[in-house]
Amino acid sequence: MGEAFYKAITEFRRKYVTKEEQEKALREMSADQIMQLSRSCGSFQEACYYARLAQEAAIRERGMCA
Repeated sequence: MGEAFYKAITEFRRKYVTKEEQEKALREMSADQIMQLSRSCGSFQEACYYARLAQEAAIRERGMCA
């Protein structure tokens, strides 16, 4: 896969350098945005981490709409 495939996660890490900044940003992102990060990860474990966070975001989003 080319470099463009990993663009989303690379840009995310460039913008949010520390783990604390990343966690704060992820709490404010939609499930779809987090899944895009998951899809652009270089490792399976990392993709699963972001997919789990996307699932949590989806639950939050449903709670807001209820």
